[in-house]
Amino acid sequence: MSKRQPWVLLAFLGLSAALGWWDRHPPAWIAEDPLSQPFGIDFLRTVADPGGTEDPTADRREKEVTTTPICVNRAAVAELCRLPRVGPVTAERIVEERRRGGPFRRPEDLLRVRGIGPKTLEVLRPLLCLEDSVARGDELSTD
Repeated sequence: MSKRQPWVLLAFLGLSAALGWWDRHPPAWIAEDPLSQPFGIDFLRTVADPGGTEDPTADRREKEVTTTPICVNRAAVAELCRLPRVGPVTAERIVEERRRGGPFRRPEDLLRVRGIGPKTLEVLRPLLCLEDSVARGDELSTD
């Protein structure tokens, strides 16, 4: 350890303490003029919600979840987003996997999609329709 390192550490700690105190106890001229600190927390809250109508505890937007089965072999991204636990990224991955690997023949085929695991599959299972693959003759014959 060099002789300068303790002094640098001490200076850094002193500066951090001073800035923390300044933040908690701003001078009067800053407290009176909100434009003098344009990037303070209050400014960011105003920019994010100028009307003050947004609920600060609401982290996620409510989405309309379907209760009717969706045919994953022909559904578009917007329709797939109505499935529980499926957002736009996962819906896009489903469509891409369908393009790349062909139609989904059974519900377990959705496990090929990154972001869908066994737990998500169990939630989705009652809402999945795979009839498109059967109607086109993609299913294995049971002769």
